[in-house]
Amino acid sequence: MDEPTSGLDLRAAAIVMRTVRNTVNTGVTRIKDVQNPATCMLEVSSPMVEAQLGVDFAMIYATSELFRRNQELIKELRTPAPGSQDLYFLYSGRL
Repeated sequence: MDEPTSGLDLRAAAIVMRTVRNTVNTGVTRIKDVQNPATCMLEVSSPMVEAQLGVDFAMIYATSELFRRNQELIKELRTPAPGSQDLYFLYSGRL
């Protein structure tokens, strides 16, 4: 599943992979018999398909419960644990 996330930043790759997981969970796909699944995912999540369907996938995600939970998780993970200390690395000046 490297192909659909090539060149994407972490957030975009996570959205693509969640879409893949959600599709797998339904047990139903729109994939044609001879089509590459990665290509299919790229095609069905393209701006052209959004325009045809009249939807904005980014807005759907931004207003979803999943987005809210992810924001809470990010906030939780970026907060240092109580009693933790900053990391310091010694540099001797030689490589």
